[in-house]
Amino acid sequence: MSESVEITMADKIDTALSEMAANNEKINVSQVAKRLGISNSAIYKFNPEKIPDIQTCLLYTSPSPRDRTRS
Repeated sequence: MSESVEITMADKIDTALSEMAANNEKINVSQVAKRLGISNSAIYKFNPEKIPDIQTCLLYTSPSPRDRTRS
């Protein structure tokens, strides 16, 4: 009889992080999620303790012209 080994999502995230680090790939929540085919929120749900290890990607938006004009 063969034993089935369950690979948890946390294990998959750990493996993805290790592989991405070994390949000097950009590591952020979006990239890890994309690699695993899951949503960003799944990273937070399945392995929240790894979030400090993942550089969270921040969206930067430049000021709109409206923000630059003086009243």
